[in-house]
Amino acid sequence: MRRVLGFFAMAVIAAFAAVWLATLKGHLELEIGNWQIHMPAGLFVAVTTLFALLVIVLGRILGLVLGAPQALGQWWQLRRLRRGEGALSQGLVAAATGELKDVQHWRNRISPTLSASPLGLLLAAQAASLAADTQAEAAAYEAMLNHAHTEYLGLKGLFHSALTRGESERALELGLRAYALKPRATWPVQALFDLRTARGEWNEAMALLDDAGKTRLLAADVLRRRRAVLLAVQALEAEAAAPKRALDLALEALDIEPGLLPGAILAARWLIYNSKDRRAQEVIERAWSVAPHPELATTYGAMFPRETTPQRSARLLTLARVRPEHFESCVLEAQQHIAMSRWSEARRVLAPWAHDEISTRICILFAEIEERQHQDHVAAHDWLLRAAQAPRDGDFRCSRCGWSSPHWQALCGRCKGFDTLLWIAPTHPAPQEQMPTKTDAGTLASPSATALPVPDDPGPDDPGPDDPGPDDPGPDDPGPDSTV
Repeated sequence: MRRVLGFFAMAVIAAFAAVWLATLKGHLELEIGNWQIHMPAGLFVAVTTLFALLVIVLGRILGLVLGAPQALGQWWQLRRLRRGEGALSQGLVAAATGELKDVQHWRNRISPTLSASPLGLLLAAQAASLAADTQAEAAAYEAMLNHAHTEYLGLKGLFHSALTRGESERALELGLRAYALKPRATWPVQALFDLRTARGEWNEAMALLDDAGKTRLLAADVLRRRRAVLLAVQALEAEAAAPKRALDLALEALDIEPGLLPGAILAARWLIYNSKDRRAQEVIERAWSVAPHPELATTYGAMFPRETTPQRSARLLTLARVRPEHFESCVLEAQQHIAMSRWSEARRVLAPWAHDEISTRICILFAEIEERQHQDHVAAHDWLLRAAQAPRDGDFRCSRCGWSSPHWQALCGRCKGFDTLLWIAPTHPAPQEQMPTKTDAGTLASPSATALPVPDDPGPDDPGPDDPGPDDPGPDDPGPDSTV
């Protein structure tokens, strides 16, 4: 529409100009040498205008002819640039999908200028990574440091390369440079934290957490957990040289994470040593309510060495009832019933956990019941054989690499992961509707069976809770250690 209006406007202007020239009065006489030119004024204006237009057109044509080589070169360069950018895009897509041959194909079609660009260096680094060429990959990342847009990416790539080669000092230097370049980015904080903890530099790791808390780079629950673990590790290291400081650090860690095992054990041990038994009980019971563990029960049971077995068992049963549904509570309760020769109660507690995936400790407890209640060495031996084949449930296992340890550690012994060790224990008992029935009061299912019997009323060889068995210690006998 605009073009039509413009053309119409030009036509109107031309018509008015033609009418004006036709009606223009006047006469022009021009004498050049022996030549004399006589023409109307309107014709002179028209001729002059046409001549000017002709000069302009001829000038444009001459300019195009003279600038043709340069324009052709620019067009050719632009065409190569577009083709190179297309090849670069295709190469990056191929690198993202892991197609090494396609990456190499498209990379060979890129001009040297684009190869030295930030995206070209990125493609070179990814191609070298796919080809497992560590030297070429490192060279590409080194070249990235010369560009402001890729310096951060180059530092990240060199950092991981240094870690792979075991050069922790070099990795630390690169990580600090990346952190100084982008202090509000998540990766430098996380990478430096992992490196600091792997090197055992707890104070530096704590400083990183403080900075991350100010900038809110990590979630609040992650910050709390990591800070508590760092405090617990520092408490364990300070225990021998500075017990008072170790206790303060452990209590501070427990204020953040009440169920943190090393903090609870250390704090309870030193509170007991300082005759603060009630405070120690509160620490263990609070930790048990969050994360039951056999070592907590051991410390809780050894709190009063002069008490009798019934007294100790009653106190440990109270601890077990803090989290009655947990596997560790059931094991602890069954151990106390066995210590008091309450076989039916022990069977009742263990029966829900006697399913297809029965654990090692459940088998051992059933073996102890057979041995002590019926003196059935064969059945006890069968249960011990089954315990050897059952899944282990008394270890800490790394959630990252699967490495296991009998004791808690802040770092995995294999992958050096921080706070990756988890206590392995069954989490679900058998459903109530799938519970097997007991056919014989004094007989357990064979170890080859997939389910265990539910106890019935006590028989002649199964004393009740109030009837002491032949192995029940007297009030003055401290009895066997019944803790985990």
